[in-house]
Amino acid sequence: MKKERQRTMLYRRASWVDGSGDIQQKLKTAHGKLTTTKSRTFSHGDGEMQCLAFSEGDGRSLFHVAYYVPEQPTSLVPFPSQDKSKDASQQAPPDSHNFMEGDIFFLVRGNHLVLCPSGASEGVAVSYINHVLRKTGNQDIINKFSIEPIADVDQVQLLHREGVKKVQLESSLYEATEEYSERTTTKKTLLNSVARELLELFGKDKDPALRDIQEAENLTVKLEISFDSRRKGGEVGRKRIEKTAEKLIADDEGQGFKIVTGSGKTVSATQIRVSEKTLLLAHGKSVMRNAVWSKLSEYLQTLKQSGILEQ
Repeated sequence: MKKERQRTMLYRRASWVDGSGDIQQKLKTAHGKLTTTKSRTFSHGDGEMQCLAFSEGDGRSLFHVAYYVPEQPTSLVPFPSQDKSKDASQQAPPDSHNFMEGDIFFLVRGNHLVLCPSGASEGVAVSYINHVLRKTGNQDIINKFSIEPIADVDQVQLLHREGVKKVQLESSLYEATEEYSERTTTKKTLLNSVARELLELFGKDKDPALRDIQEAENLTVKLEISFDSRRKGGEVGRKRIEKTAEKLIADDEGQGFKIVTGSGKTVSATQIRVSEKTLLLAHGKSVMRNAVWSKLSEYLQTLKQSGILEQ
């Protein structure tokens, strides 16, 4: 039996300043000029992203973008044995290949986007779209649109009905302090201040080993903002925490947060956004491309039938 992996499909929408753009048409025209994988390769973070495949059909544009660090070796773990200890070893990538860190699949139809991250964040897809437009002479339109998450109406109504009691944020210390994203989100803004205060405090430690934690990825920063409804007054505080929750929902990369309602129900970032989990055939660390593209097409049709595309 072939192994399956669970992945989440996300719905996003391209929103234009003047309301007249069509992101699919822009990308279709651009990819008519970028016919090779080399021409569809761009720098991203510490590595590169490469569009391994682009396909058109049934009014939809389909993409598969991989992220990797060029020529970076991978670590090998030996099989369990009777030895008391073993060392991991390094394995260089084979000729003309790189080890994939992660990939993302996405479908575009008009201004509707359905994405399926598989080890790479949706930020890779957004960055890829911007690079493609910039390379093909469409720099002027990059600031005329944004790719936005669409909130689940039922979950939003729940928050409006019960109010917001707490907002919980979480991120690694490394992510909270590093400025590696093209877009600053509400979560990053709030956690960045906390993380930098911690680094300054740790930097005063007498133990040199404890002072040097700038790149520690195993330390987590958590922030909780709560509203106590038992106290009289506090209308400004209630509005402030609700406004913070609204900003987190609106952020295109606002992951890693939870909102607790007045009755104690917890709504996570994935629940508040229109999304759906699915099982897909495994392909190494990733999943089978054609299977993902098929699922994305089915999900788009489901969204259309439910009326979400029109909301």
